[in-house]
Amino acid sequence: MLRILAEIKEVWGPPPVLSSEDAKAYDRILLNLVQCIVPANFIEQMLIKEAADSTWEQVRYTRHKPLVMERRFRNQRKVEAQRQKRMGRERP
Repeated sequence: MLRILAEIKEVWGPPPVLSSEDAKAYDRILLNLVQCIVPANFIEQMLIKEAADSTWEQVRYTRHKPLVMERRFRNQRKVEAQRQKRMGRERP
């Protein structure tokens, strides 16, 4: 299994892991896929790498989605507060 992992990493390069993310978590995903599928050829290795990358990106998007929504909500509240403040000053 480790040989297959090494081949995949050698052929396709480093994983799509940001510096703020856990590279070992990506490696666990890749290892689990290799153990489940046990690739017999180049095409199967390619598909495993694609599945690992897609899974990792989906996990990332799932993790960041609530952060983006929260940030937009906070910004909207800030804009509304500024608008209310301006409207209060404009009234006689």
